[in-house]
Amino acid sequence: MSEVNDNNQILNRCLSSLQQKVRGDDELKEWDVFVHFIGRLTDYPAMKIVAGFIIWLVSAMYGDYRAAYGAVIALVIADWVTGLWFAWADPSSKIQSSRLKSGAVKLLIYGILLLLGHLCSLVELAAFAQALIEGYIFMTEGISVLENLDKIFKLYKWDFPILTKVMAALHGKLKEIEGGNTKDDQKGICKQDDNCRPDGTESRSTD
Repeated sequence: MSEVNDNNQILNRCLSSLQQKVRGDDELKEWDVFVHFIGRLTDYPAMKIVAGFIIWLVSAMYGDYRAAYGAVIALVIADWVTGLWFAWADPSSKIQSSRLKSGAVKLLIYGILLLLGHLCSLVELAAFAQALIEGYIFMTEGISVLENLDKIFKLYKWDFPILTKVMAALHGKLKEIEGGNTKDDQKGICKQDDNCRPDGTESRSTD
C-alpha cells in the first residue's frame, strides 16, 4: 500500500513540475510577443515621426474627416483610372507626362480649395462656402469620370443608352449655360429683324 502511495506522490510531483514548465513556456512566449511588438514600434523612428507630423498637419488644415472628402478622393481616383484606361486602350492616344503634371496641379488646386472651405466653416456666416466648394469639386470630377466612361464605351462599341442620354443632356445644358443660348437660339429661330423676315413682312419702323 505504501508503494502505491509513493508512486502517486511521484506522479503528482511529475505532473506539477510539467505544469510549471508549461506555464513558464507560455509566459515566455507572451513576453517574447511583447518584446517583438515593442521592437516593431521602435523601427524606423524618423519615418514614423514624419508620418505622424503629416497626419497632424492634415488634421489641422482640413479638420475632422468628412464624407465629402472621401467622395472627392474616390472620384479623383476613378477619374485617374478611367483616363489611363482610355489612353492605354485607344491607339491614337498616348500617356503623356504633361497630363500627369496637369493632374498634379489639379490636386494642388483641390487641396487649396478644400483648405479654404475648412477655414470658411470656422466662421458661422461663411460656413455654407465649404459645402459649395465641395459640391463644385464633386461635380467637376463626376463629369470628368462620366466623359471618360463615355469615351471608353464608344471605343469598345458598348451600348449603354443611359450613359449616352446623360452625356447628351449634360453637354447640351453646359453649352446652353456657357454660351448663353436661349431656347429660341437652339431651335434655330431668327431674331426679329428684317434680314430673316419673309417677303412682304418687313418692319414698318422708320429711321
